[in-house]
Amino acid sequence: SNKGGSSTLNEQPYQRWKKKDGGDPVIIITDIGRDIDDAIAFMELASLERMCILNPLGVIATVAPELERAYLARVTLDSLGLSDVPVGVGSDGGGSAEVKLNSLSFLYDGEKKLLRFEPGIDLMKHILMEVEDPKSVKLVCLSSLKDVSNFMKQESDLFCSKIREVLIMGSAEYSEEKQRIMPFSGYNTNLDWESANFVYRECQERSIPTSTVTRHAAHGCPFPPSFMKMLQDTHHLLAIEVRSVHVTEMDKLWAKLKSHRDTPERQGLTPTNDCESFLNFFRLQVCDSCNQWKNSSSYIYGSLVFLHCVDAYREMHFSPKCHLVKGVLHRVTGEPTAEDGSDRSGIANREKLRVEIQRMIQQGLSLSLTASFGDAYGRKGSHTKSLSNIVEKKTKGNQIDGSNVYSNNNDAKAMK
Repeated sequence: SNKGGSSTLNEQPYQRWKKKDGGDPVIIITDIGRDIDDAIAFMELASLERMCILNPLGVIATVAPELERAYLARVTLDSLGLSDVPVGVGSDGGGSAEVKLNSLSFLYDGEKKLLRFEPGIDLMKHILMEVEDPKSVKLVCLSSLKDVSNFMKQESDLFCSKIREVLIMGSAEYSEEKQRIMPFSGYNTNLDWESANFVYRECQERSIPTSTVTRHAAHGCPFPPSFMKMLQDTHHLLAIEVRSVHVTEMDKLWAKLKSHRDTPERQGLTPTNDCESFLNFFRLQVCDSCNQWKNSSSYIYGSLVFLHCVDAYREMHFSPKCHLVKGVLHRVTGEPTAEDGSDRSGIANREKLRVEIQRMIQQGLSLSLTASFGDAYGRKGSHTKSLSNIVEKKTKGNQIDGSNVYSNNNDAKAMK
């Protein structure tokens, strides 16, 4: 078995940074499959890539089951016309291997034997070594910071010489006592608290700017029910399945909330989680005749992080709290609502932001369905009839468009 993969298989994807006017180079770390948020963020990324605003160099799937997430990341990128973006398999991220992904996972079930991936830490190293310009790559972290921490410990000089900014979907605030940004409790942070502390501390010690987008920013910009209908109306397979997963997960949560407080069905919910809070948070309507929810709002988290990668969008749509640490600017967007009820989400104009994000997502999905677009960019056009066809047409030997080499076999398990 080939645990590391030969360098020749990776030559094509590592040349993405050489594209003229290709946009700011980014590497993305994702736990796609936990919910629909990262899949929606990739739809926006596809649009930003088409407009030559962002240039995704690679994606690393993290948090157990990390290999399953890599499968999902691969077919998601392929369906959006980003088949030349390599995917690597990260660490367990501090998560549990017993976690099951949402139903989007059916998209790759037929392709497991065809897909092989490179270990994420190797993929990041190869990409950064190929990038010539110092301080040019933005690192987007949509999940646990364990992989970033591991890489910084192993390749500290390389990381500091090539990374321009670290953008984090997480929880952080400025500590007046310690005079620096500190992570605080939140899902991504809690997956590996030690790694989160290390990344924030080292970035500030090594003068690497950070931008943290908290859940409060996402809560400050809810998307109306029409957003999910828009996804459905694009007729893109990924968008249709994202909407389907949204409905399924909301049904499950609604059923939990309606169950008796002492029953096992309420596993994972606190006593304060009740139907009223659920209705208020998601701005739901309830059908009087059947006592079922309908017309749910949505919160899009990862898409806000990608917009923070672009200075113009960040200045236009957000009002982050800015803090100087050792002369370097660090930003945090989104704080809890003030006691007097005033908004501190860091969203400058939620309606303009919603319109901007929806336009990008529509564009990303629409262009990925246009075969002529793929031809114009020297790519194979994506389509929605069958993601299996997408993968089969892209197969070259045992890897997909240069994305290698992490097989679903015993040797792969031994690498974890």
